[in-house]
Amino acid sequence: MVAGTETMNLSKDLLLKSLRAVLFGKKLYASDFAEADWKSIFQLADEQTVSALLLDGMSLLPSECITIPLGDKLKRIATMQHIEQMNRLHRKVIVKIDQALKSEGIPVAFMKGQTTALRYPNPLHRTPGDIDFVVNPKDFKKTMEVLEKIGKVDHDLVHEHHGMAWVDGVTVEPHYKVHNYQCPSTDHAMQNMFCFGISIRVVFC
Repeated sequence: MVAGTETMNLSKDLLLKSLRAVLFGKKLYASDFAEADWKSIFQLADEQTVSALLLDGMSLLPSECITIPLGDKLKRIATMQHIEQMNRLHRKVIVKIDQALKSEGIPVAFMKGQTTALRYPNPLHRTPGDIDFVVNPKDFKKTMEVLEKIGKVDHDLVHEHHGMAWVDGVTVEPHYKVHNYQCPSTDHAMQNMFCFGISIRVVFC
């Protein structure tokens, strides 16, 4: 049990070192990975949805450090390529939504997801989830009508601060409120910011 715990702790440490190298330019040392349990590291990366970032980190190491079967390596590369494809689809859907709403005079601000990915060294390697955006509460009804024209809307799934829709197979959450319940001061600042309206230009390089 102790050995298993030590292995897991080492795997966590090595995963974090890999992520710091990719995201913040920290140096990786091959000697740290001499006893790496790659199966355990991959499992942790999958749980934290950072599998593509882990591969980016592995690319910074000498090939002799990567002691995994070729078949497993190919599966991981295929997973990374799938993540890239999904991100490209999300970007296309964001542009589609942005253009559809702007054509109806509805200002929109996209958040989380692809906007966060833009801060990654390789934006296509952030594991995508759904697409979140916020509109003025007065525009919410019209927003749902626009989404129904370009996708599918479930009018029974309107939550406390967002609705649910699907565009080209991608889950979309149109918000009419933005909250951070864990931090009241931040939540208050967000309410003040969004009550004045926001104009965002969508640009993907």
